[in-house]
Amino acid sequence: MVTGRNLPTVPGRAAELEHVLQNLVENRIKYRGEAAPRIRFDARRQGEMWIVRCRDNGRGIPKRFRDRVFEPFARGTSAVPGSGLGMAICQRIIEGHGGHIRVEASGVTGTTVAFSLPAPAG
Repeated sequence: MVTGRNLPTVPGRAAELEHVLQNLVENRIKYRGEAAPRIRFDARRQGEMWIVRCRDNGRGIPKRFRDRVFEPFARGTSAVPGSGLGMAICQRIIEGHGGHIRVEASGVTGTTVAFSLPAPAG
């Protein structure tokens, strides 16, 4: 199940921002735990930026991999299909929009990835 609340409208290249959201959902599904995946997006404004969080109930990212999540070709496990480029591309997109992306929390109860994007002027 994917849910969202308080999601903002931000200026940017729609196809690229859609790619970020799609990649986050796909990763949450790929690396899910035993339970059916639950993915929640929410956002809050912080000054001139929107902070968007993607939380899941998956198995989490082991500490030894958290620093490498955004490196090209970095993969948590070869048992899960993929190139290892998804999060590196997400980082480039978010930074290209003037924001920042990070793993905020991860553990046995899931992972939270957060990214910031500039709020519209006015």
